[in-house]
Amino acid sequence: MPSESSENTTSRQPVPAYILPYMDRDDEVSLVDLWRVMARRKLLILGVLLATIMLAVVYLVVTPPVYTAESRLVAPGIKDIRGLQLGFVDVKNYGIDAFNSATVFSTFVRNFNSVSHRRQFYAQNNLKRMYIGDQAGGEIDENRLFENSFSSNLKISLDQSGIAATGRFSYQDAEQAAGLLNDYVKYINEQTVHELLNDIEAIVQTETRRLQQQLDSKLKVAAQERQDQITQYREALDIARELGIREPTDIALAGQPAGQTTASVEEINDPLYARGTDWLEAEIRALESRKSDLPFIEDGYELQGQLLYLQSFSINEKGLSTMRVDAPAYPPYRPDKPKKRLTLILAVVVGLLLGVFLAFFVEFLSKVK
Repeated sequence: MPSESSENTTSRQPVPAYILPYMDRDDEVSLVDLWRVMARRKLLILGVLLATIMLAVVYLVVTPPVYTAESRLVAPGIKDIRGLQLGFVDVKNYGIDAFNSATVFSTFVRNFNSVSHRRQFYAQNNLKRMYIGDQAGGEIDENRLFENSFSSNLKISLDQSGIAATGRFSYQDAEQAAGLLNDYVKYINEQTVHELLNDIEAIVQTETRRLQQQLDSKLKVAAQERQDQITQYREALDIARELGIREPTDIALAGQPAGQTTASVEEINDPLYARGTDWLEAEIRALESRKSDLPFIEDGYELQGQLLYLQSFSINEKGLSTMRVDAPAYPPYRPDKPKKRLTLILAVVVGLLLGVFLAFFVEFLSKVK
């Protein structure tokens, strides 16, 4: 134990002053030495910095600016979708949500992101020429051009509320970016209106057939019941004629004192022939001359009213809209890309770091030689 403590004490003792001049000081790093190296190689550092800045400037000059136009869109109002209401028809039975403001706007947003609609708009407006100019179509991949140049630059972001969204489109020309975005919003609105109208037309046709079949079925049953009733009355009429029963009082009121014939035909519980030939013949004539069984069908007029409503149903497309443009797209004043300030700042930082690294590397090579 004493030997170990003496060794530790010896190791902690300061180095004698006469030994310091003979120690190797190459392993020590001094900030002063670093500064001297950078001072000697300042031209190299400055040259690398200027070269990096020049490359950044060339990049900013050569790279075409990209402008991003924005349009603020909100859900339609009640007036905008009033024509889509079908009254008593429950559209949920056909796998469609109710035509309210939120669901109609969600359909618009879905169509905004639809690849098929984007391709149709791309083709109808001949946007391929806008991106490739006069180049031959066989020299490029048209699908990649559509995806990378047009579709990837067309975006829409839905707010958390679900009733507002922002559409964006990026292009090298500010006016064209705003114009194309406004045209695309209008195009998608028209396509969404047509889609909803087609859904409504299909629902109206299906519901009309259903109501017509239901009404025809009830009319057919009522007509058959009327024929069965006529047959029963004819059989009763034959029996009444054979028995010589002309008036209901002949049997139903038999045995009552004279002058007390207060019973009516409806109160008679005897067989039908007991009502007499006169009554039966009148009933048969009335049943045979009946022009329509509709008044005698339960809910008949209600079904007929619904059927007439659907048959006369029509929509005026002029007032329909699946969204409202809260703020149309205007040509942006500043390009979105490239970001000049950020590019120059990065160029200065990278240039300084690279210049300092090269300065120390050159200094190291000079010492090695």
